[in-house]
Amino acid sequence: MKALRIVFMLLTMSVLIFPGKAQTCWDDLEFKQFSTPEGLPNSMVHQVYQDRDGYIWIPTFYGLFRYDGYEVRTYKSNLYTPGLLVNNNVLCVEEDYSHRLWIGTHEGLCMLDKRTGR
Repeated sequence: MKALRIVFMLLTMSVLIFPGKAQTCWDDLEFKQFSTPEGLPNSMVHQVYQDRDGYIWIPTFYGLFRYDGYEVRTYKSNLYTPGLLVNNNVLCVEEDYSHRLWIGTHEGLCMLDKRTGR
């Protein structure tokens, strides 16, 4: 209980001594809307996931999309890439310790090895 009082006193003193410093940590953040005009092919997003390499993965009703900060890359089955995904309705994404991306679709699970692209 004594340690809790000390921590509370230190926090209170830091706010009184440095007013405004507690809020400035949010001032450096910049939020940007990312939708269909900016390159997202569909606005029906199931999840937003950032992997260890910093890529943003966006599973949607019409495929999986990767955003690298500059452009969007599409992963979906079509005439040119049949069988890439078992279903283009991608529900979720998660990365394992071997840099493989596990992709949950409406009809099953797929795996993408990010090192080889397969």
